[in-house]
Amino acid sequence: MSSRLQVLKSYRNLLRTAANVFGEDVFTATQAKQAIRQEFEANRNAEGTEHLNSLLDVAVKTEQVLRNGVVQGRLNSRGNYDRTQGHNQVYEMSTAMEALATTAESISIETVPPAQPTPHYDFQRPPHLVYTADEFSSSKDASCYLKGCKWAPDGSCLLTNSADSVLRLFDAPDFSTGLPPSPLPWKSALRVKEVDLVYDYCWYSKMSSSDPATACFVTTSKTAPVHLWDAFLGTHRASYIAKDNSDSVVAANSVAVNPEGTMIYAGYSNTVRIFDIAYPGEECAMVDVSKKEGRQGGIISSMAFDVSGTDMVAFGSYSRSISLCSCDGDLISTLETTHSNGITQLHFSPDGRRLYSAARMDQRILCWDLRTRKVLRDFRRESGTNQRLYFDVDPLERWLCSGTRNGKLSVWPLKEREMAKENSAPSFEFDVHSDMVNGVSFHLQWSLLASASGQRHVPSPFVAESTVSENILKLWYVG
Repeated sequence: MSSRLQVLKSYRNLLRTAANVFGEDVFTATQAKQAIRQEFEANRNAEGTEHLNSLLDVAVKTEQVLRNGVVQGRLNSRGNYDRTQGHNQVYEMSTAMEALATTAESISIETVPPAQPTPHYDFQRPPHLVYTADEFSSSKDASCYLKGCKWAPDGSCLLTNSADSVLRLFDAPDFSTGLPPSPLPWKSALRVKEVDLVYDYCWYSKMSSSDPATACFVTTSKTAPVHLWDAFLGTHRASYIAKDNSDSVVAANSVAVNPEGTMIYAGYSNTVRIFDIAYPGEECAMVDVSKKEGRQGGIISSMAFDVSGTDMVAFGSYSRSISLCSCDGDLISTLETTHSNGITQLHFSPDGRRLYSAARMDQRILCWDLRTRKVLRDFRRESGTNQRLYFDVDPLERWLCSGTRNGKLSVWPLKEREMAKENSAPSFEFDVHSDMVNGVSFHLQWSLLASASGQRHVPSPFVAESTVSENILKLWYVG
């Protein structure tokens, strides 16, 4: 665990530092990124803890040299160089590139094989708090509450969304020396500012920090196209544009990337647009899901793909309906949902046999048996809010975890005998926040659970006492 995390963190830090140091010098920045990648590949087969640690140490020192020892100069009319960025000692760019290529001996991303999803969660005892990120509370915007958190598919980092329209990326901590006795501060490694309120976001389904091309995520925000962002540098990669009859840009309400990583699905009113991720712009396939076509209709508010290989996607809408379709958009079936309001989240089980759904202002998470198209069980949580409360299922489908309005973490076991029970109350509840828990996310390899808190507090002229506000991201060990 520790070696892989250190490798990925070192690799990302080198790329970000090179981009910051060389600034607008596109050629040099490109050469730097290529040199970093070549050095990582050259040490792909490095072995031995001592050797790996020495290579990591060199990578860290190289980053420090780039950050503090390189100054970029621009030739002026007097034949001299004016410093445009950098610190301390001036190096010629050719010298800096040579130093980078020869001394940045770093280990390969794939030195340690990717861990398989074998986390062992144990909720028989309370979760152990290991890291907290309170930079949301210190934001200039007092209402900067979080709006969920999502681990990357390779487990190397966590992505959050918040009311200030900033996407923050947190690197996974290193626990090589054991768990900290008290919570440590967790600082974001990257921030991406969207143009307006973020409606939805998701990771690229094939994301792997070992391949920079796949290290990206997708967002959709108010009055803006769907955006693809670089998860290493925070730069904008591409836009996928939908327009209405007046040629105005229409924002998607939900986004998802298919398991193959080739298409971006975006949900609109009565329409799902399918963009080829390799061809940004306006070209896309359109799927009409309006009621006049015998479909569910309404605003497509959530989507989920079956990763078991059935070529099936589920669409949820604010009209309280759920439809199962092929990845081409052909209707397979419609679920007769009993949710009282619009669907806010969908999640397939790893084997594709069950579908979990949640809705706004609804106390229930429904588990659907896709063989019978009937509700297998409902799970009761303290909800009662229009804000989206995320739930998550661990990679082995042993546990269901959800945030609640009262700051508790609700947990249910998902064993076969438990699924047959009529009692839908949580089997375990833990006080994890002093405000609403709006996001939870299981790590795919290790026994880590991230939780996010906060909500919009509207002052009431009839209530004198102040309400508790907490906008914090926490990382828990559950093992």
